[in-house]
Amino acid sequence: DANGSTTGPAIDGWVGGAALGLSSVETLVVPSVTAANDPGVTEVLAKANAVFIAGGDQSDYIKFWKGTALDRTLQQLMARNVPVGGTSAGLAVLGQFDFAALKGSVTSDQTLSNPYNRYVTLDPSPLALTGGFIAPPALAGTITDSHLDSRDRMGRLIGFMSRLVQPSSGSGGSFGCAGGVLPATQVRGIGIDVETAVLVEGHGNAAPYSYTARRVTNVSTTSESAAYFLRPLQPPTTCASGQPLTVLSVEVRKLADDTVFNLSDWTGLTPYHVDAITGALTSNPY
Repeated sequence: DANGSTTGPAIDGWVGGAALGLSSVETLVVPSVTAANDPGVTEVLAKANAVFIAGGDQSDYIKFWKGTALDRTLQQLMARNVPVGGTSAGLAVLGQFDFAALKGSVTSDQTLSNPYNRYVTLDPSPLALTGGFIAPPALAGTITDSHLDSRDRMGRLIGFMSRLVQPSSGSGGSFGCAGGVLPATQVRGIGIDVETAVLVEGHGNAAPYSYTARRVTNVSTTSESAAYFLRPLQPPTTCASGQPLTVLSVEVRKLADDTVFNLSDWTGLTPYHVDAITGALTSNPY
């Protein structure tokens, strides 16, 4: 505006514009590996001050973008602290680990009844601590999921997280999941309702940064518009191909207001706990 301000009240139905300092937008459709390696795509993307990845089918992003010039450019942008975000499928590829949907989607019931269901395709595959797709540092050890309330996806997010927990043994027997790569205490899940976004910010001048998360939603939202931050407090006790999942004491922290959540030390909200026993959640996870 005339005073040079780039801030203002949220207005329902608006997603930004000149009043917020926006001067130009480019929409890129990148439907193949060839397109993702196109110098023109790289040229446009490299100039971005923010990147937002659309919804659709995240398997396309894994198949067509991963390992390409587009992927390398995204990494360069993140290294310069350029914001990168996404919705639905675009959100699904933002964690260190991703539900890749290479064989289509999967329900909570399918995942809990068999966490190695053929539809539970994860990236990187096989699971590893390196080789993920976008994998921003703020989401280390994290897998994400969207439409959590409207499509009842909390169960499958718990299943995805369980798959990340490495095998271990103790006096009580064997724990964890075959192929898992992290101790249970390092696994994280973030689930987001419809009409909701989580804004992740880094604070500090030297690594390790302190990362915080805030909820953003539509002014006229018709849903609860919550975000959920999950972590297992112990490894799964039953996690094997063809068998229903049992994992106890999954901690859930629900963000449905203006509280600032600390992603670095996982504090800022009062937790509650959810169990999955023989493939079924024992309480309302929402």
